[in-house]
Amino acid sequence: MFNDELDMLEIRLTTLYKVVDYFVLVESRGSFFYYSYSWYAGEGAQPRVFRHDVSATMAGINKNDMRYNSNCTLRMKRASWHCTDCFSSIRAVKTKISSFCHAEKDRYPYNETEWIVDRVVRGLALFEPKEDLARLKRVPYCANAPPAVLANPSKYHYMLARDPVTGSFSDYAEWLGNRTDVVGNFHGQWIDPVTQELESV
Repeated sequence: MFNDELDMLEIRLTTLYKVVDYFVLVESRGSFFYYSYSWYAGEGAQPRVFRHDVSATMAGINKNDMRYNSNCTLRMKRASWHCTDCFSSIRAVKTKISSFCHAEKDRYPYNETEWIVDRVVRGLALFEPKEDLARLKRVPYCANAPPAVLANPSKYHYMLARDPVTGSFSDYAEWLGNRTDVVGNFHGQWIDPVTQELESV
């Protein structure tokens, strides 16, 4: 099992070291979002460029040195997007929470359906219990979502903006036990976070 991209690279290099002399790893600065491209969490770390000689790899990669001691002068603002928990179902969010990268959070209240839906619709970070620290910035998705997402709103509507009741989760009705006393839209509609108007695809 690997923990991050450096682990994957190290594993791969054990099979390539005879034909590769060195590698260059570029880590660009990205924009971070939660749940959809309407909940903004900030910019990622400064971009970094690493050059690593494969001859040194067999003794192990110094991952901390590679991550924190780069003298990179490269500047690529918003070179990538990262959308945390941008899933179409509650089940998918729970699967991520129970995975190895978040196993310590696989407990009450973080893995409760009510908690997940509430956090998603109100724009609060999933694992921060204090609301004043958890609050995300609401931004217009039209200025922040990747072009491929904007070009396919019916397919990726949940990545654009979350319905204020259902969170745009496809299995919300299933969770409710198919109750009819809860109003919400599951697939083709959402509330625009800027205009507060109901949009359809």
